[in-house]
Amino acid sequence: MDPRDYTDPSCPLDASAWRGNRAQETPKAHLSLAPILAKYDACMARGDKAEAGKVLEDALALAREVGDLSSVLSIQSERMGYFRQAGQPERGLEAVEDGFRLLAQLGLEGTATAGTILVNGATALSAAGQPEKALRYYEQAFRTFGQTIPPEDLRFAALFNNMAAAYAAAGKPEQAARYYRGALAVLAHYPKNPDAAVTHINLAQLYAPSDREKAEEELSLALEALDSPEIIWNEYYAYTCLKCASAFAEFGMTSEVRDMQERAEIIHEHAGN
Repeated sequence: MDPRDYTDPSCPLDASAWRGNRAQETPKAHLSLAPILAKYDACMARGDKAEAGKVLEDALALAREVGDLSSVLSIQSERMGYFRQAGQPERGLEAVEDGFRLLAQLGLEGTATAGTILVNGATALSAAGQPEKALRYYEQAFRTFGQTIPPEDLRFAALFNNMAAAYAAAGKPEQAARYYRGALAVLAHYPKNPDAAVTHINLAQLYAPSDREKAEEELSLALEALDSPEIIWNEYYAYTCLKCASAFAEFGMTSEVRDMQERAEIIHEHAGN
């Protein structure tokens, strides 16, 4: 699977309600980020990355105009992931730099919000070819999450998936496999979530160069996850199907590719009615 598509933290980040512990200028207004992030997610789910990027840029400009630093931080965190998926890692690193600066300015260190932003920033660093540096921030996020959220929280699954990808990029497949397994252990608590399929595909790609049999086992498990009767067929499921389709294509699984594409088309057609 394209490293730009690795899982972002599963819960939406909205730091706009946080007023921080540090002195700062009172903003002229506070943005309502929920509808903005919902619009962004909808654009990404249907594959309209250009419009999704515009949603974030417009929101960032407005947040800066009114001096709402908490919303700026939330938007920068989203931009870290957006530019990774859009294939613009250098712009993503600019968002990382500003986001990490705002974490300190707003006094958010040690919070669950900080952990999520650290994961997003580390993933942007890994996508930009800096996996070893990324792993340092992932470890910081792990410590932060360990003090602030329960071990079955979906944010741990996102953290473990992305740590695994960084270990793989750093040439450490054994550590990568261990963290992918950790992500699956968390995702087992969420049978309606399709992310387990992505993790199994990541394992298949990890095993493929040295153990084709193991890779095929993981591909079968990915298909089982996508076929689960508990899975909810929504826009996120459609997005996941398209991600998985591209990976199945790498393994020459043409019928599975076609099936995943048809599922996504069905969901998008119903969403448009």
